[in-house]
Amino acid sequence: MNAGEASYLEGWENYQAVASYDRQHWFRLPTSYQDGKLTIVAELACETIQIAYFAPYSYERHQDLLAAVQTHPLVTLEHLGDTLDKRDLTLVKIGDGDTNKRNIWITARQHPGETMAEWLVEGLLYSLLDSDNANSRLLLDKANFYIVPNMNPDGSVRGHLRTNAAGTNLNREWASPSLDKSPEVFYVIKKMEETGVDLFYDVHGDEALPYAFLAGSQGTPSYNERLAHLRDRFSDALKLANADFQTEVGYEIDAPGEGEHDACNPLGR
Repeated sequence: MNAGEASYLEGWENYQAVASYDRQHWFRLPTSYQDGKLTIVAELACETIQIAYFAPYSYERHQDLLAAVQTHPLVTLEHLGDTLDKRDLTLVKIGDGDTNKRNIWITARQHPGETMAEWLVEGLLYSLLDSDNANSRLLLDKANFYIVPNMNPDGSVRGHLRTNAAGTNLNREWASPSLDKSPEVFYVIKKMEETGVDLFYDVHGDEALPYAFLAGSQGTPSYNERLAHLRDRFSDALKLANADFQTEVGYEIDAPGEGEHDACNPLGR
């Protein structure tokens, strides 16, 4: 295999491929990388097997997710605009529209190969809409949610790892998006300016760090003590809500103003 020509070779370190016989249940396969060669060992229990980098999240499943959640009385789907390949960029709005509530934005899969991001959003949507979930009821009492499950449908269908149909990394377009290169970011920012944003949570997955952690907001020019306090409170709440979340492993922290200014570095206001 041409693993040695991959765009991010560090992603092969300690990596284990995923596989499935029924495309529903996924498991890991013994995998090794050496001298540019990726070796995957599989003892077949059936005649065919699907092997993937991460558990795939297909465009068909994306459409099924939108169709399923739109039947809930608190959900409205909004077409933000067309992608370069003329696919829908869809916003899932959850809440009663009360202007006195907070506005929480969540986006996922700017990098289409990071399929775990949309898996997370699928679970998030179903949890928010579960009337038996006390945490969700409390959140919806206090906030309206604006969720884009897939920021990059073109890249997802094309099989891209990090770019859209124009070959653009959407996560480097937030300073000056354009309809020619990054309409997905352009339309989302336009809608954000309309609704206002109290908390912005952009979901990614990392090839080399199999941990749940926060990253990015500290390097923004506007980062200050108030935002640092809000971030610490958010982090503490995540620790209580989910045992998978941790703060020991993550990215190096940038000093205020020294992060990537064109990247999406969300937190809150």
